Amino acid sequence: MMSDAQALGMAIRGVRKKRGFTISEVHYRTRIGHKTIATIERGSRHTHINRLFVICRALDVKPSTLFEMAGL
Repeated sequence: MMSDAQALGMAIRGVRKKRGFTISEVHYRTRIGHKTIATIERGSRHTHINRLFVICRALDVKPSTLFEMAGL
């Protein structure tokens, strides 16, 4: 069974790839470390809501859309 963190991470990765962004581009837009972004996308790391909002702004997606994509 997939955890909530994994489902959210998959949604983030899906939007990032749909937008054509690399992890490096998301890092540049957010100033969140490459490794941190990768671990969030894998669901290996829980993230603070503030960091989630920063990622959403960088990807031009509403947080509610990510939660819906993740089935949360």
